[in-house]
Amino acid sequence: MGLLIEEGAYHVILILSRDYLGDSVVGEVNNLVVGRGVRRLVIHVISPDGRPKYFEWLRSILSSLISCSIVVRYEGSSKEDLINLLKSLRNDTTLILVSDQEFEGVLRELGFNYKFLGGVSYG
Repeated sequence: MGLLIEEGAYHVILILSRDYLGDSVVGEVNNLVVGRGVRRLVIHVISPDGRPKYFEWLRSILSSLISCSIVVRYEGSSKEDLINLLKSLRNDTTLILVSDQEFEGVLRELGFNYKFLGGVSYG
């Protein structure tokens, strides 16, 4: 069960590798917010580095989205964590940004579109 602020929110899933959080992540999230007029945003993070490291990575995104209501959730680090998250968000509006190639097969198998950061988009 999500928070009331999450109702009708746009969901962004960030699958982050240990060594990558570039300007492309910030740019993609900002383009989404501006281009679609998003006012409520839930950022779901899948990362092997866990808490609180991923939050340091998101600092530039969060500071650029001051006009939005934002919820950030750490969802785990494994493929199983990603599968559970995707199943729970099946009917929500979602943008998936991937910087860890290990998770691409799961996304393709489940039929999710995503954008691979720093490489070619599949899906």
